Amino acid sequence: MTYLPRVQGELPHVGGSYKEFVILLAWVSTMMGIKVTSMLKPRR
Repeated sequence: MTYLPRVQGELPHVGGSYKEFVILLAWVSTMMGIKVTSMLKPRR
């Protein structure tokens, strides 16, 4: 998993700008939010 070291700047030769980090973070947060809300909804 190279995502965290790349974001922290430990792998400078691997691509990954701050903008890309923000986009990916927003995407992951959205996916987690959808999953949590679907889990918390009462099932009929």
